[in-house]
Amino acid sequence: MRYFSIIWIFLLASCASNDKPVDISDVDLNNAYVIGWYVTYSDICRTYNGSGADIKVIHAIKERFKWSDSFKRGYDYNRNYFAYDTVTGLKRCDEAKAVLNAVYNGETSKGAELQYYLDLAWEGLLPAREVFPVKVNEVGRAGHVKSASLIGGKKCDAIFRYDESGQGDWEVTCTDGTKAKGKLQTLSSGNGSKGTGFDSEGNKIDFRITRDRPGTST
Repeated sequence: MRYFSIIWIFLLASCASNDKPVDISDVDLNNAYVIGWYVTYSDICRTYNGSGADIKVIHAIKERFKWSDSFKRGYDYNRNYFAYDTVTGLKRCDEAKAVLNAVYNGETSKGAELQYYLDLAWEGLLPAREVFPVKVNEVGRAGHVKSASLIGGKKCDAIFRYDESGQGDWEVTCTDGTKAKGKLQTLSSGNGSKGTGFDSEGNKIDFRITRDRPGTST
């Protein structure tokens, strides 16, 4: 029993947080799946050795991505993968904490929401193409459109991300349970993006989101 206790203490110590900076330069902080993966990992680190990210950080990130299918897949992967007998083998607790702190700090340190205009065509929802004013928070190569009001009081949230080439993807969820996703391409620097996709019923979506209202000069 004493031998087991010594081994257990040693294993916990090996996972304990240290003061050395953690290199997370190769982690895609704009990827919802990756963030979900690290949230679960950090949850388990906190549960079994107390070295996970702060509860406030975890809660804020879960709230931010709670409707993202990509986030849920990443979160569920680790939730299903780890079992009690594998927690002593955790090697990346400090990395998980650093990643989640970086995501949290990026969200909380961003500036005010910027006004954009969403030029939207949505089969089965809109009878014709319409333009909606929306507020966008963008950090790095990822952004969040929160509570955009569409037809009939329907409100939708969206997240998007893109790579260095300007290509990326987006996800939408609405208050009535509607979900949609697709691909996008950024426009000129800082001026928005355009994209296409489908909702959960197979209806086609086409949009263009810009700083300037369609039909006005820059």
